[in-house]
Amino acid sequence: MLMNLLKHTLSQSISENTRNLSSFINLVDKSLTNIFESIVEKNYNFIEDLDLSNGILKIDLKNNKTYIINIQKNNKQIWLSSPFSGPKRFEYINNEWIDIHNNKIKLYELLNSEFNNNYKLIGNKKLKLL
Repeated sequence: MLMNLLKHTLSQSISENTRNLSSFINLVDKSLTNIFESIVEKNYNFIEDLDLSNGILKIDLKNNKTYIINIQKNNKQIWLSSPFSGPKRFEYINNEWIDIHNNKIKLYELLNSEFNNNYKLIGNKKLKLL
């Protein structure tokens, strides 16, 4: 009876973790797709190439610099490699991707800031994200 209870509890835990991971993956997919589509819509002249596949968004700039934004399933995080601010890790807190080392940095605000500061965007070129 104890073994059956343990098996049932373990089975429930695995099922819940799988459900939570699946929800997280869907959230990241939606977030990365949103960034991708926003960049395509804005048609930035400083972007050479843009690729989104398997939880990795790669943004190649014309000045031979590259952004990589990717899912980290085990940590339930998004990792950003920025050619300007370096590596950052984000967790989804209160409906926003927040830097885990500096709770004031939000992923979308950082991207907008870096694009604007490094490429002097004119008009309404800011990314409209989640």
